[in-house]
Amino acid sequence: MNPKEIIKKLSSEQLAYIMIAVIGFLSSIATLFLNVNSQVSIKWLLFGCCLYLITAIFLIRVIVEIATSKGMSCKIRIIKVYEDKGIIAVRSSSEIAINSLLSLYEKIDSYEELIGIGYVQNKQEDGVLSIKIVRLTSSDSMSQNFQKNGLIKTTLPYGLLSGLENEHE
Repeated sequence: MNPKEIIKKLSSEQLAYIMIAVIGFLSSIATLFLNVNSQVSIKWLLFGCCLYLITAIFLIRVIVEIATSKGMSCKIRIIKVYEDKGIIAVRSSSEIAINSLLSLYEKIDSYEELIGIGYVQNKQEDGVLSIKIVRLTSSDSMSQNFQKNGLIKTTLPYGLLSGLENEHE
C-alpha cells in the first residue's frame, strides 16, 4: 500500500465521525477523574483540544484533496488562425471568461516557445472562442505551423507581464 492510499484512508469522512466519537468518549472519561466544575481552565483545555482535533482532521482532508487532485487541465484546441485580423478561433474544454488573458506557445521539437499573449474577445453560441492577439514576442507574424503546433494556456509568464508593466510606465 503506497503512502497516498494510507493518507487518503486516514483522512476519510468516516474517520472524522470516529474521531468525534473518540473525543466525546475521552472527554467523558476526563470528567470522571477531574472535577470540571471547580476548575474552569480544565473545561477550556478540553474544549480547545476537541476543537483542535476537529480542525486538524478537516484541514488534513482538504490538503489530501488538493494533493491528490490533478489540477485544472484546460484543453484548448486551435480551429483556425486569422493572421490578417490578429484573431485565433479556438474550442475549449472548460469555461474561459471573456477578456481572460491567455498565453500563446508554439511547440518546436518538444520545446514550448512563448510567442505572445492574447485575450478572449468573443464567445460564440457554439462554444468557439475568438482570441485577439495582443502582443507577439519574437516577430510581427506567427509561423505557418502555429495552427498545427500551437498551444494556448490560461497562465501568463511573469516575464511577459513585467514587460507589459514597463511599457505602460
